[in-house]
Amino acid sequence: MSRHVVWWSLHLLSIWASLQSALSLGSQKDLLQKLFVDSGYNNDVRPVKHANESVLVSIDLSLEQIIDLSEPEQVLNSKIWMKMMWKDVSLQWDPDEYDGMTNMTIRADEIWRPDIVLFENVDQGFSGWPVDRVRVDSDGTVYWAFPVVASTSCDVDVVSFPFDAQACPLKFGSWLHDRSAIKLDRTKTAGNLVLKPNAEWEVASFKPIIKEKKYGSSIFDEATFILAMERKWSFYFFNLLFPCFLLALLATLSFYVPAESGDKISFGVTVLLALSVFLLMIAEQMPVSEHVPLVSWYVIVTLVLLSLSLLLGSIVVNLSICTADTKPVPAWVRRLVLRYMSLVLCMGDLSGSLAVKPDQETDEPGEKTLDDSTMRIIRASVGEPGEYPEGPNKMEGKPNMAGTNLLMEDLVRDVRNIVSHLEDEREGQALEHDWKRVARVMDKFFMTLYLLTTLFIILATCLDGVVGWSTRLEHQRQQLEAKV
Repeated sequence: MSRHVVWWSLHLLSIWASLQSALSLGSQKDLLQKLFVDSGYNNDVRPVKHANESVLVSIDLSLEQIIDLSEPEQVLNSKIWMKMMWKDVSLQWDPDEYDGMTNMTIRADEIWRPDIVLFENVDQGFSGWPVDRVRVDSDGTVYWAFPVVASTSCDVDVVSFPFDAQACPLKFGSWLHDRSAIKLDRTKTAGNLVLKPNAEWEVASFKPIIKEKKYGSSIFDEATFILAMERKWSFYFFNLLFPCFLLALLATLSFYVPAESGDKISFGVTVLLALSVFLLMIAEQMPVSEHVPLVSWYVIVTLVLLSLSLLLGSIVVNLSICTADTKPVPAWVRRLVLRYMSLVLCMGDLSGSLAVKPDQETDEPGEKTLDDSTMRIIRASVGEPGEYPEGPNKMEGKPNMAGTNLLMEDLVRDVRNIVSHLEDEREGQALEHDWKRVARVMDKFFMTLYLLTTLFIILATCLDGVVGWSTRLEHQRQQLEAKV
């Protein structure tokens, strides 16, 4: 018995629902007949009772996604939900006369719609807002909502890249109707954030500013939604700046390479070429602008420092090479470089010289004085009496004194030449050693100077970018608001 009761109840409910649907469809048809046919509705006429009245339009914009901000093209691609509301006095009815129907959905192209356009639109394929359906309430309020992917122009300021903040405007307004025909509702126009996470940008605010703009003799209402966002700089720091920092510090090792190895200059040139590649990568991402980005300034200054390091490396290599016409280290260089600079650089006092001083040298190599031991050896070798009795003269008896003297003179001359040559060679080695010490001190001085300058530039770049990062967004927003 209970099963039959339930079955009949469900059957009666379905019949009642079908009747209600049929009545509703019939009521909606009657309403559409009354609103659009019987009243002679014209979607080209503004929906006002008097011709001097204005249609009050509100714009509710919801930012859903930042697709991309192209810095070279200066174009912002974003996905937005747009909802416009206005009151159409020709689309009002009493819900009690139409089975309690308080709203209905109709095609958007059947009613009047405000000619609101996006002024910054740069999409060549854009042909207007999508003609979809609108919802009409019984009091005549029309809701026109639709999603759209907007491509708008945005003046990108890359001076502080990658620690930059951008403020991009989305300006809406009537194209043909001035304030006497269409006004924007300042109380209901709003911007909302329903953002999906973006890997590059952090949106701070999305607020509208409604201003009156005069074009010729007509005054128009314009609503500018300012999208203020900050760049997430960590990606660019670790993938662009940090390798540049490492390359700049790596160039310090070129000063450690010995000058005689031959790779001192080639190592610096390799690092210079690597930094040039990074500069080209940065230039591809930046728009054409009269302002140079912060990261570009850093790379340029680093390139200049590397070029100077190559020049200084060439000077060091030239100092370390000693030729036959190389002059001794001057006294002021010995005092300044080998004493004071070496002490400052913790290398000790290197001013002592191994080279023979000029006042100790004779005028001619053949006049060098031989010591007594050398002379005794020479006399014994030629058999001079009184020298080494076990020598050959002891066995032969009387020596030939004239021949002995000549032979001895020749031997003395030859020994003197040998001694002179050895002293010249030792003096040359000492001279070369002095200049190499000068080269080592200058190399360490240049390395210290380059390292300190590089560290200062790195710290200045990071501090200028990170410390000013929090204030740039407000500055950009204020500039754009003043421009609007």
